[in-house]
Order: sequence, then C-alpha cells, then structure tokens
Amino acid sequence: MNQELHYAELPNGETLCYVEKGEGFPILVIHGNYGSIFGMLDFLDEAPKGYRTIIPDLRGFGRSTYNHPISTIKELSDDLILFCRKIGVKEAVVVGHSLGGAVAMQFAADARDITKKLILIAPSSVYGYPLFKKGPDGGFLPFKDMNDMMTADDDTARAIAMTVNVLKSQNFDLYVKILGGLGAHEGEPTEFFKEFVREALMQKDLLADDWALTTWNITDKPSLYGMGTNQAKDIDMPTLLFTAGNDAFVLPFMSRANIDALSGNPQFQHIHYKDCTHMIYSANECDQKERFFKDYRSYIETGKPASKSDSFQF
Repeated sequence: MNQELHYAELPNGETLCYVEKGEGFPILVIHGNYGSIFGMLDFLDEAPKGYRTIIPDLRGFGRSTYNHPISTIKELSDDLILFCRKIGVKEAVVVGHSLGGAVAMQFAADARDITKKLILIAPSSVYGYPLFKKGPDGGFLPFKDMNDMMTADDDTARAIAMTVNVLKSQNFDLYVKILGGLGAHEGEPTEFFKEFVREALMQKDLLADDWALTTWNITDKPSLYGMGTNQAKDIDMPTLLFTAGNDAFVLPFMSRANIDALSGNPQFQHIHYKDCTHMIYSANECDQKERFFKDYRSYIETGKPASKSDSFQF
C-alpha cells in the first residue's frame, strides 16, 4: 500500500493506523468487515476541494492494534471518538460502509457534536446482522455467545468456524474463494481484489467482529439478542443512505429496516443503485463508481446527491 501511514495512540491503550489527504473540513471514512484502509483509498482522491479525508483502520483491523478484545460495535465507535480528539477533529462528515456503517451510526448517535453529516454506504441493519442458528422446530434461535457461534451443530456456525479458521491459518487462496463466494467480488479475482484479501488477512478477531455486529441494535424494538438502545432517533443530522440492488451482504429487508428507522429524521435522504453490488464505491465491483463519487461530492457540498435514485422495492 503506497500511502504514508500515521499512528494515533489512544488513552485506552490502542493505536489506530490511519492515512489522510487534503486540508480543510474533515471527512472521517470508516471501512467495513473484512476491510481496512486499503479498500477505501479511492476516497482520498474523491473529496471536494477544501476537505481533509481521514481513513483509519478500526481496532483489530489492518495495522491497528488489538490489545483489548471487543464484543460490541460501541467499542469500535468509542475508539473513533478518542481518535478524533487525539488528532484534533472537532467536527466531521462521517462516512461508513457495511460494518463501518454500523460504527458510523453508533458514532453519530453518541457524538452528535462531531457529526455534521452522515453518509451510509450499504450499512448493516440497525437491528444488527442476522446471524442465527436453527431451532428444533425450524425457527431461528440466537447464539448464546461467541463460543456457541463457532461450535453449535448448525450450518451457520460451521460456516463461521471455517472462515475464522482460514483467517487464523492465513490461507490466502482459500480466503480469496471465501470472500468471493460471500459476494465481495464477482468473477475471476482481479489484482485489486487479491490485494484487498491480503489486507483482509490482517483482521485479528473476525469472530468478535461478527458477534459485535450480530448483537448490535439501536432500534426501540427487540431482536433475538435483546432490546435495542433506541439510539436511532438520535441520528438527527443530515444523513444520506446508499443502497445497492445486487448486494449479497445487506439484504433488502435489512435496507428496509434502515430506511424505516432513519426516516423519522427530516434531514434523511436515500439513493438506490439498482445494478450495484455491496462495494458501491469500487470500479472493480460496480460500473457506477463515477456516479457514486459525483453523488458523494455533491451531497457533501450541497446537501443533495447529483443523481436521482433508481426505482426500488424492499
């Protein structure tokens, strides 16, 4: 990765690696699960003039430390609040993709003084990511804990265990196949995707990240993992949600839940790209990269995306 790397030592004992470019009003860009700085590098060159783009590796991802294990999305968000204080960011446009979208929503709810605009790119559901095991009657049951998520006699648990073990073994070729099969890439792996996988292999605790995402819930309703925190109502700043029609990670019912939870905010907007995959912003995965960054820049500068939403049914 040909970028100058910076490191911010946080008072909680963690050190976050980050890159930045530009001068002016900060844009904080947050990567997703299996991700790192590398997958978000295009954002460095796509900001409007007068903005400073900052992209950290979350705790346990990429080149950031993992001195204290996490179990919640809030811990990742709290790291970023400390990170902003450390590098002198008092206000920012906050951008999050996938798991990073969940972190961004938690950040926005907890740090409304920092978050002046929120941009969510195919974020996980406000109810958390739906990882469950099948019950004896064919219904869904929650996993009891992280150990159960790895060891239960259940197809979902076996898939999680396989992925975690491949990551631990650092098996590059098999991880290429797994992430491709999960929908992170279509077709033969490109050089970009291979490098993305090399960076993904730096993730230090996929099981904990999956558990954090599964048990997260900021609605006013219960999921199988417990009652929500009712913090979605605190996301009251200008917010733009991007969704994708060919998203294999964030399914339609998850996008519908996000729209329903955020639509009470009078400053909420939604734009749908019907022919895009989960990696909306990447030319390697979607032929609408140029459209995305035009909408991204326009929203940051004017409060409105440049294009109109494609039709959708969720």
